Amino acid sequence: MSDAREPALSIVVERNAGRLTLSEAASDGRRLLLSANIVPGCGDSGTPEGTYVGGTWIKDKTNPAHGPVPWSTEPWRNPYGPYFLPLNDARTGRYTTYGIHGTRGPLAGNFEKPPVPQRLLAAVLGDNEARYLYCSHGCVRLSNQNIVKLFEITTQPRLARTRITITIK
Repeated sequence: MSDAREPALSIVVERNAGRLTLSEAASDGRRLLLSANIVPGCGDSGTPEGTYVGGTWIKDKTNPAHGPVPWSTEPWRNPYGPYFLPLNDARTGRYTTYGIHGTRGPLAGNFEKPPVPQRLLAAVLGDNEARYLYCSHGCVRLSNQNIVKLFEITTQPRLARTRITITIK
């Protein structure tokens, strides 16, 4: 739990607007710390609306099916980017299988999806493979530059133990 003297952090994800905002409680309301474009889940695999709590940050998350090698080893083979913030159920505290994370590729280039039309990549990779470069399996994807910013802000010494409330709408 968060100490009452610590600022309350809030992440709001607006799927339809393709936007994530991070703010903290301030004496005069809320102070914006970060605003970033996102790639939400595809229509049939979108992150469910609701309130979540941020789990413990994972550096170089791997997954046997979707990212078997750490991003720092092979950035083009790991879709999670440098950091992954698990979304935990706000009531139970259990991990939901969803998260907020970066994307394939290097830190250079501030893109959360490839900067070329989907149809071009579909011609090379196939429709299904290309599809998940432009939407996710349900997680909220940021550019690698923005996931690094989110990580750096939320792990500052004054904020490191602050509970992060995440609202998906």
